[in-house]
Amino acid sequence: MVLHNSRLKWTVAANATFLSNKILKLHPDFAKDGIKSGSRLYQEGQNMFQLNLVEYGGVDPVTGKAMYWTVNKDSKTGATSRVLTDNWDDAYANARHATGQPPCPPSRAVSAPRSKPSVSTSPSRPPSSSAAR
Repeated sequence: MVLHNSRLKWTVAANATFLSNKILKLHPDFAKDGIKSGSRLYQEGQNMFQLNLVEYGGVDPVTGKAMYWTVNKDSKTGATSRVLTDNWDDAYANARHATGQPPCPPSRAVSAPRSKPSVSTSPSRPPSSSAAR
């Protein structure tokens, strides 16, 4: 009960659910790299709602374009380095990474029933109305 006096009784109730999940086993063909489906990534031992996303790198102050982190590979040495690019397709193809946790999974639901204020008045004291004045 949130508020209670002779004229008003206001009750609020809430219900919260926190579910977690983990992919226990994938088909052997997918066990090493997992299953990539759009921006979803399904891997053994991971949450089924994890995402496989491009990492945002900010805004280029000169051009105003969005920047993304990607990976460059040196053709001679094979060494890789992270670099910024404004080419989202390049970052998507070369440098997506798993989030590990879902951003806002449907399994984390909080619901609160509508609160129902009830007003009681006695015959000797009718409620005042500002519209009647």
